[in-house]
Amino acid sequence: MSKKFLAVIALAVASLFVFTACGGDNYKFNALGNNPAASAPVYSNGGSFVQKGEYSYFINGAEDGADKNVFGDYHKGSIVRVKTSDLINKDRVVETVVPKIVYAEEANSSGFYIYGDKIYYTTPHSGKDTQGNVLITKLDFMMANINGTGTEIIATIEDNTQAFRFVEKNGKVYILYVGSAEVEMNEQKVKTTGIYEVDCASKQQKLVAANVETVVFDRYANSTSVAFTQKVVTSEGITGTQVTETEGNNLCQYTAGGSVVEIKKGVDVANLRYTKYTPVALANDVVYFNSVSKGLEIGNSFNKAVGTAVTKLANSTYSNVIVDSADQNVVYTQANDYIVKHTFATDGSVSEVKLGRQADDIEFEYIHDGYIYYSLVEGYVLNRVSAKEELAGSEKVVVGQMKSTIWASYDFAEIDGKLYAFYFNDMDGIEFTNYLYASIIEDKENILDFETKRIGLLGANEQRYAIEEGDDMYAVEQFTSAK
Repeated sequence: MSKKFLAVIALAVASLFVFTACGGDNYKFNALGNNPAASAPVYSNGGSFVQKGEYSYFINGAEDGADKNVFGDYHKGSIVRVKTSDLINKDRVVETVVPKIVYAEEANSSGFYIYGDKIYYTTPHSGKDTQGNVLITKLDFMMANINGTGTEIIATIEDNTQAFRFVEKNGKVYILYVGSAEVEMNEQKVKTTGIYEVDCASKQQKLVAANVETVVFDRYANSTSVAFTQKVVTSEGITGTQVTETEGNNLCQYTAGGSVVEIKKGVDVANLRYTKYTPVALANDVVYFNSVSKGLEIGNSFNKAVGTAVTKLANSTYSNVIVDSADQNVVYTQANDYIVKHTFATDGSVSEVKLGRQADDIEFEYIHDGYIYYSLVEGYVLNRVSAKEELAGSEKVVVGQMKSTIWASYDFAEIDGKLYAFYFNDMDGIEFTNYLYASIIEDKENILDFETKRIGLLGANEQRYAIEEGDDMYAVEQFTSAK
C-alpha cells in the first residue's frame, strides 16, 4: 500500500529556554593572575580534568548538594586549578576558578570545556518557584573567563538529564543538546525528541532536528557534530500527540553552525525495503553505524560514513564500540565474552583478534600506547588489555577503587611521560569520598606500578579532621576562594 510521507516543520519552543540570572546570584569575582594564553593548547577537554598551558583544571569532587549551589561559596564540585608541575605535591596552591557546582544528571555529558580564554560548564539551576523550592531539575549552561571573571548564563533548560556537548567550530562555541520538541504534522501539534543548537556568544537557539530517535555524540571532544536517526512518519502514523514510526529510519548528521545532512534514507517504497540504522560511535566527525534491512532485500552490516560517503566495513552488526582515533579502520568491541580488535581492510576483508576474555559488562574508556582501557560496569574497576597480541589477558590498573556512579567515565592525561587516570573515588574505607583522585600508571610496558593520590581539595571541616588525624595523605592544602 502506498503511503504519503510528511515533511516535519519545526515550531519554536521558547519555553525551553530562560535567559535570566538564576536565583539572584552575584557573579563578582576577583580575577586570577598568570592565566594561560587563549591560544595555548588544550588536552582532555570535556571531562573532569582538563589541561591548558601550564595549568591543570579539574572538578574538585562530585557534589550532590545542588540545593545549596550559591556562587562564591566553597563547593566540593567547583572547578579549581593548580600548576601541572605541582599536581600531586602536598604543598601545592589550589585556586578556585568556578565557585559553582559543576554537574549534570546525564552522566555521559558531565564535564567542562575550555575553548580559547573561556570555560564552559553546566550547573544545577538555583532559581526558585513561587513556593520557594529550588528548581534543581533544571540545568544552566554557563560560561566564564578563564581568570574566573565574567560568569554568565548562556541558557537554562527544563531537564537536567538530557545529553549535550559544547563544541567549537570556526572559532565559535556552540551547545548541541537533546530535548523535547513540538512539531506540526498534518495540521496537528506532535511531541517528539529534538536536537537543539545554542550559539554561546549570541545566546540564540534553534531547533535543528525533530522526530529524533538514537543520538550519538563523540565520547571525546574531537567532533563538532552529532549523529542521529530520524523516524520516518506516515499520515497513518500520527496518533494524538505522539509519533508512530515506520520500520525504517533515516541516518543524519548535524555539524555545529551548519545544516542537517541526510546520510542514508531508511525507506525505499519502490523496492519494498525498510532499513533500520543505528549509530554506535562518532569519532572525529566520522559516523559508525549498523544497518539492518528488511523487505525484498535483507541484510546486516557495519559501516562508516564520512559526510555522505559510506563504506561498508563488515557483514554483521557491532555494539559497545570504541574507535581507534589513530586509525579509522580499527575498532574494538566486546563480543561473546571477549574484547575483540577488528581491522577493516580496503579490499573488504576483516581481521578479528581476540585480545582478552571478559564476560562481565564493560565500558570502554581510552586507547593509549597499545592498550585498551575499560571499566567494569559493576564497581567501575579500571582494567586494560594489550591491543598488540592475541589473548594477552587483562590486568587491573586501579585496584579496588570505584568512581562515583554519577560520572560515567574516567579521564586520562599524559604528564611527564606518565599516564594518569582521574576519577571520583567512593570506595568503602576511605576517609573522604567522591573527591577527585589520580592513579599514576608508571610502567606501561611491563609490570604495573601505580600510585593513587587524592588531588581534590578538602573542605574546611574535613581539613580540620585531617589535622586531627595527622595523616600526610590528607595534608592541608591552601585554598584561594572567590571574593
